[in-house]
Amino acid sequence: MLVRRGAERRSAAGAVMLRQGASGTHLLALTAGLATIVQHRPDGTGLWLAFRGPGELLGEVSVLSRRNEPRGVDVVAVTECVTRVIDAARFRRFVVERGLGADLLQQAMDRTRESDEHRAELVTPTIGARLARACCACPPWPTRRT
Repeated sequence: MLVRRGAERRSAAGAVMLRQGASGTHLLALTAGLATIVQHRPDGTGLWLAFRGPGELLGEVSVLSRRNEPRGVDVVAVTECVTRVIDAARFRRFVVERGLGADLLQQAMDRTRESDEHRAELVTPTIGARLARACCACPPWPTRRT
């Protein structure tokens, strides 16, 4: 399978695994850990869009772009993450050979809908409601030992 052929990469919590603005030379298949998707706005603020877990592809949008668009988001490890690096050209061939274009389009639409819902929530609820939602989606943070 394609994922097994990719080189394994480990990323510590807090590491940027894919950087916004970089070219889409590869994508990552997340096999362990939790990552967050963050878009940096021109004013310097970061907009959280989603969490991703094991079994998810990271960076496929820029890899599949016919216009060679740079990555539109940062992918940051929330916990230690293990990924497999998949070359862009190899991934595109795999998609064509197996007729996976429609499935990837559906996934992209689902993720766009998910991001749109998060953005709408940023505009409407109170700060308390937004914090509660974000905290419920986060893994438990380590406690400080004294």
